[in-house]
Amino acid sequence: MKRNIKEFSDYISFHAMSEAEIYPVDRFFLEPFVPEILALNEIEFVKYNFETSSFNYSIRLMLCLPEVWSKFDYDKMIALYRRFDTIFEFLNFIIFTNAYLEVDFIQEILNDNVIAEDIKRDIRTFLASMYPN
Repeated sequence: MKRNIKEFSDYISFHAMSEAEIYPVDRFFLEPFVPEILALNEIEFVKYNFETSSFNYSIRLMLCLPEVWSKFDYDKMIALYRRFDTIFEFLNFIIFTNAYLEVDFIQEILNDNVIAEDIKRDIRTFLASMYPN
């Protein structure tokens, strides 16, 4: 059964809280869902989870799904972040890609004319608060 991304992601998130061995989600819990996750549009799946899930959950979820990230190349990463609407999505993306994929998109985002200036300002403010020197 093919579910929509919102319904499916919310189902996984809700059940992971009580069924995953490691809070908030783990690979063993996700294993039965991987084929269905991989059948989804990966940009929309990542966007929805970065947008609606807590930082802790969304980062853990993405760490458990290397198959999703293997579908991303440079152009798809740009297409992904250009779909973001909130600072929350951008910060999840920046933290995840820097810490776990070891790819720095900060300057790419800050120099991208498609990204709203208020988002860029908020990113700079966040980075200055995290790295004051």
